[in-house]
Amino acid sequence: MEREGYAPVETRDIPNAEQVFSGGWRLTKGITYLDVPESWAIYDGEGFLLIDPGGELPVETVEDARSVKPLAAAATLSWRSDKIEALRELEQIYDAPVKAVLLTHGDADHTNNVENVTGPEVPIYVDRREWWSTLSPEKQFAAGAKNFSKSALTGNDPGRLRQRDEGFQTFARSMNNPRGGEQAHARKQALAERFRDYPEMFPIAAGQLDVVAVPGHAPGEHGFYVPEEKLFIGGDLITTSKKGQADRLNIFLPEANIYDAIGSLKHLQSMDIEKYYPAHGPPILGREEFQAHVRTLLDDAEQLVDRILERAEKYQEENVHDLVGRVFVQHFDRPGMSEQSKKSWIMSVLRDQPTETSPDVATL
Repeated sequence: MEREGYAPVETRDIPNAEQVFSGGWRLTKGITYLDVPESWAIYDGEGFLLIDPGGELPVETVEDARSVKPLAAAATLSWRSDKIEALRELEQIYDAPVKAVLLTHGDADHTNNVENVTGPEVPIYVDRREWWSTLSPEKQFAAGAKNFSKSALTGNDPGRLRQRDEGFQTFARSMNNPRGGEQAHARKQALAERFRDYPEMFPIAAGQLDVVAVPGHAPGEHGFYVPEEKLFIGGDLITTSKKGQADRLNIFLPEANIYDAIGSLKHLQSMDIEKYYPAHGPPILGREEFQAHVRTLLDDAEQLVDRILERAEKYQEENVHDLVGRVFVQHFDRPGMSEQSKKSWIMSVLRDQPTETSPDVATL
């Protein structure tokens, strides 16, 4: 049910933008080398709420990215050629600006384009536990590189990845990009001043957009629920394969927490969701389909937790690197799952409790 007084805006087909519900547009990626997250522009009657603007680094071509930041190539080129154009066309059709940015979490592929698509007056809603990663995308990309040492963009040469941090700063300075060089601190301070805590919901043209905490992949991850549509916009906790099939639970980064993830899945399971849109992969459509997807993820996670704890107790003298080979037997060792991902799984399971509550701002 749409908000009282809202009249739907007549729109034409816009390349790389899909109208999913009244006033709700999914900004889709074009042809890219990487799995760039989907983004959303949601009209609230006066302007747009922009969910997860996407990734951006100071590279202009795939060739530049190969030598500096291989993972950024597709995100950079995709946003410049596809999503920004779609967003600008929506702003023109509705005669409305971007009013606020909503971040599911702080990973660089979701956040690092904020400054390229919004001005300094636009507030950014993000959980305080995600502030550090939002402010330090270059460190995030450097850390994430360990998961992609076999990327085709690196020529299968993991040695090149060791120079990424230095290469990022050098390239940023040469392009006079504010993300690098002497202006980095001032940029981060200005960005932090735009951060806001989430309210419980945002009024939108289609009714309301509820804010839902779903930690697990990241400690401060949130998703967004449109009750009138029974539609959920997710981040990275749940992803789908190219065919929309159940993917493994996405807890492959150092800050991931399996106990949080299982709790979030159970919370999503209790909600009335008929359409689930993950940031990566096609949507899960149908209540029964979504419930089956979540059950698969829960069963997989709980089995793997039991196996990890069992093996860790049996081989107490071994470190996490040695446990990888004993835990990830054929049943769990899926294609594309790197050694670093396996280690992150184990470290997450060996924590004996969910993440702490949000830290004090002064400590960030």
